[in-house]
Amino acid sequence: MKYAIYSDGSYKDGVWGSGAVILQETPFGFNPVQELSFYGEDTDGIRNIAGEIYGVLEALRLLFKMNQKLHDVESVTVYHDYEGLQKWADSEWKAKKPATQDYQQRIAMARQYFPIGFVKVKAHSDNVLNEAADALAKQGMEAGLKAKGNAPTEQPAMRDDAPVMFSLNIKMTKADFDYYGGAEGLAQMIRANVPVLEAEPVV
Repeated sequence: MKYAIYSDGSYKDGVWGSGAVILQETPFGFNPVQELSFYGEDTDGIRNIAGEIYGVLEALRLLFKMNQKLHDVESVTVYHDYEGLQKWADSEWKAKKPATQDYQQRIAMARQYFPIGFVKVKAHSDNVLNEAADALAKQGMEAGLKAKGNAPTEQPAMRDDAPVMFSLNIKMTKADFDYYGGAEGLAQMIRANVPVLEAEPVV
């Protein structure tokens, strides 16, 4: 099955917003199946371009994940209004920033699983899907600005090996408590049954 992605980006005050629309081919044309709207900090100084890049990558990540289960992604066409998305993907432009280098590498990896083509569309030309992606990007940017305004001045540092503390409220009878061997036995049972998170493949 063929899929399409419309992606756009927005930017203001150090925050980029990303918007994307994922479409699936049907006998009656391409129908939207999912919309994405999110934001991030412009650490590379590429402003709204970061939003366009990460909109494509996040949409591809979802399609890759779906393809692992359904194996039905025949091809993907990315519709964009900034030519760099195609130029970096096809190595016609040298990727100099970390974000563009990451984009170039991930597109190359994704192409090992299904073909990815690019079609440039004119920005703000009444293309309904491009305008939808633009609106989603602005929505993401506004959410990012709001979060930035409400964020504390200093975020606590987290290490991968930092211990995570949590509490559980468990109701049980005295007989059940004794059955598990008291507090220590109950703790061992909980540790043995804590779900393990599975890492998703990186596109």
